[in-house]
Formats: sequence, C-alpha cells, structure tokens
Amino acid sequence: RVGALDPPALTHQPVLPFKNADAAYILSFSTIMLNTDLHNPNMKEERRMTLEQFIRNNRGINDGADLPVEFLTSLYQEIKNDEIKMKADLDDVILQKGMGNVDSDVQFDGFLSKASDVAAPFFTAANSTREITMAGIHERDMFLS
Repeated sequence: RVGALDPPALTHQPVLPFKNADAAYILSFSTIMLNTDLHNPNMKEERRMTLEQFIRNNRGINDGADLPVEFLTSLYQEIKNDEIKMKADLDDVILQKGMGNVDSDVQFDGFLSKASDVAAPFFTAANSTREITMAGIHERDMFLS
C-alpha cells in the first residue's frame, strides 16, 4: 500500500518514560545538579551523590510515579563517566583571543557581542545594568538581612 508505515521502522522508535513535560524538566534539572555534584573539584569524594541518592531524589517526579530504575541508573552512569561540559567557556575564549589584560566587563561584552543568539541591546554599554537605582514599590529584596 502507498503511504503505509513500515513495521520495522516502528520497532526502532525510542521509548521515553516521561508521562508529562514536567517530569522531563525536573529530571533535566536533577541531571545538571548530579553533573555538578559528581564533577566539582571542590567536593569531597565521600560527599558526592550516590546512585541510590540520585534514584531517591527523583522519586515520584513522573506524574506521581517513579521513573524506571534502569533508566535512572543508565543516566547516572553516563554522567559519572562523562561530565557534561559547555562547548566553550568564557575564560577559554579570552585565553584563545589573547585578551588576558582587558577589563573583565569589556571581555564579557565582547564575548556576548560575538554570540549570534544573544539579543545585543541587552548587553551593550549604553544599556548597562550597573547603575544603582532605588527600588520601586513592587521591587524589593527577597531576603532581608
């Protein structure tokens, strides 16, 4: 038949365990936290998150249900064995461009101006957020000391 689905193609579809978008969002945040926990050089080995802790931290996030233990175990092992890293860190770009002696604010503005997906008006010297202004009636510190 014309337009019929190829049955072998259906067997190769990935099966995702998420019941809703919130579960994927929460797990992505948990994964970032796991990555930081496992690969932060300032963290003592005995304080690093274990597999059991990772699984416990993600209980009930899938619309009240748990994600499959095999799925979480695989994710944990992947993060443990291969740290998630940014493609290029600001410090790396500065060192590559030889901008080591330039003021850090100038470096940051220059770095952002070269990024194709950054809205330029928000990161220009003319639109600086460094000005000190008084808080409005609806703007105040969240935590008071």
